[in-house]
Amino acid sequence: MERRKEIGLKKAIGAENRSIVSEFLGTGIVLGMLGGCLGCVMGYFFASAISFSVFGRSVSIVPAVIVITLVLSVVVTVIACILPVRRAVRIEPALVLRGE
Repeated sequence: MERRKEIGLKKAIGAENRSIVSEFLGTGIVLGMLGGCLGCVMGYFFASAISFSVFGRSVSIVPAVIVITLVLSVVVTVIACILPVRRAVRIEPALVLRGE
């Protein structure tokens, strides 16, 4: 809803719904990947610190878990983007640009 004017202006100058949807989903996918990567790195360091301090052992990295984590973070982000994308596509440019 914060970007209503921007979306209304884009639609007023001829942007198709497909381009607006791809912009939202593209941003969501990038943020999901960044969040997943950051979560994997921080999770590894926290797990290593706790494992070493409690058990005196190190933690090994399982590549399949990292891949699954990244895929799930992107899927969750895309699902979270569905409602805002639907609202963005329904915006009427004339109403937004008039200030309603």
